This record gives sequence, structure tokens and C-alpha cells, in this order.
Amino acid sequence: MQRFVASLFFLVLASITNYGQALIPEPFPVRCYLTNSYGVPCYQIRTPVARYIFDVRGGGLTGILDRDGKDWISWNPTNGAIGSLRGLPNAGVAFGPGMTNSFSQEPRVMPEGATLVTQSPKTGMKAYWFFTPTNVQVTFLKAAANYSFVYAGTPAGKFDTNSNFQITALRGQQSITNVWHWDMPDLEWIAYGDKKSPRTLLLVNHTDDSASDFATPVDGAMQMFAFGKQFPCCDAYLTNTPARFSFGLVESTNTSVLHDMATRWSKAKPANW
Repeated sequence: MQRFVASLFFLVLASITNYGQALIPEPFPVRCYLTNSYGVPCYQIRTPVARYIFDVRGGGLTGILDRDGKDWISWNPTNGAIGSLRGLPNAGVAFGPGMTNSFSQEPRVMPEGATLVTQSPKTGMKAYWFFTPTNVQVTFLKAAANYSFVYAGTPAGKFDTNSNFQITALRGQQSITNVWHWDMPDLEWIAYGDKKSPRTLLLVNHTDDSASDFATPVDGAMQMFAFGKQFPCCDAYLTNTPARFSFGLVESTNTSVLHDMATRWSKAKPANW
């Protein structure tokens, strides 16, 4: 941790004031902090649109906090859908918050964003994360076993069947209670939102594969969506590497706007790892 603070100081000319706080001047719109979530060591990556809480040993996100402070994942160590099952990307054998089989290198901060590499030697998985000012790219570089890419959480901070919704290119906006499972057509994307929020969480698979995807509420406590996973449980179907995914908060609930954004993200230049 001390080495991380020292390197971060020289990388961004930051003045570390105390644990969990840093002063980072422009032109660095993406900032990194040391923090913890329920006692779990984490990096907090702060961008103009969101704060991402990254579990160092788990290799996945425990939280995505929007500008209003609402957490779209809401992970906590309580067993089940009310806590420990939440996270992103929850790839199966690795890269889920609360796990302890991964290690993550120090984030590298630069004007374009922040990058980090996380890997799980025992499972043979390795992923490259690129936190940009507007979204996050995750590239699976190695996978010794099948994997999936899963969002499990709380749209706009709270799972609510009366106000949460999902949006897909094929069906537009529909209730979050609508359960479905099929291979999404190219371009594969989905967004989650809430009637009381002006924004959505957009998730994009950059690969047009033939694997089944699904969406379903879980135990009345969270929403689960998976690229490449058996419904309702549990086999993972994705095998290709490198494989890239993008996600982020978008200030729109319009299907056409979200489709255009998903297209733009899919055509973005891949981050260099």
C-alpha cells in the first residue's frame, strides 16, 4: 500500500492528505484513492460520472456510485442476493467482490484515465481494466476455464420492481420483472434504470457470440444480468480471449440514444495492455 501511495504521488503530482483522500489537479479527470468496503481493501476510482469501488483481492467491483451517491451494485458481505451475490463482473471462478483468489496491480493514472491489471493465478484468469472519464473497458486477456460477464446489483441504488426497468435494442424498455434468456443479437447491449433517475447503467459486449444471455430478478433483492451464462444457473459459456466489455452510467433513458452510445463504445480504440 505504501508503494502504491508513493507511485501515485509521482504519477499524478497528488498531495496525499490522509487515508482515502487525495488532491489531484487537472488535467487528470480520473483519480484513484485507497479505501475499503466493509473491511475489504479497495481502490476507489473517481471519474466525472461515477465512483467505482474495486476489490483488490476479489478483482471486481463492489460499487458504482452515481453523481447522487446512489450505488448501482450495493455489495456487502451479507450472504445471498441482499449482499454477497452482488458485484461485477462476477466471472464465475474469479473476479467477484468478496473473493480472495486474485491480486490487482497498482492503478496507473494518466490524462486518458486509469488502468489496472488483475489476475487470478489459481484459475488462470487475467483482465485489463481501463477507467475512462465516461465509461469502463474490461478486457479478458486469459481464461483457463469458461467464464461469463455478470452484473448483479441495485439499479439507481435500490432494487424496486415498481420503478426499475431494463432496456434492450430488441424490446426497448420493459419492466425489470420480465425474465428472459436468449442469445442477444449483435450489437449485444442492455441498460438498467429507474423511473426516478435520469440515467441508466449501460453494459456492452463487444463480441457477437452465440452464447446465451439472460436477465432475472433474484430473491426480490437484486437484478442479475449475464452475458454468456446458463439460465437460471450456473454454467458459463464464454471462452474467447481477448474479449472486451464496456459499461458505464449514461445520462439518458432513451433506447436510440443508448444504442448509439453502445455502438460508439464498441468502436472505441481498445486500451493498450
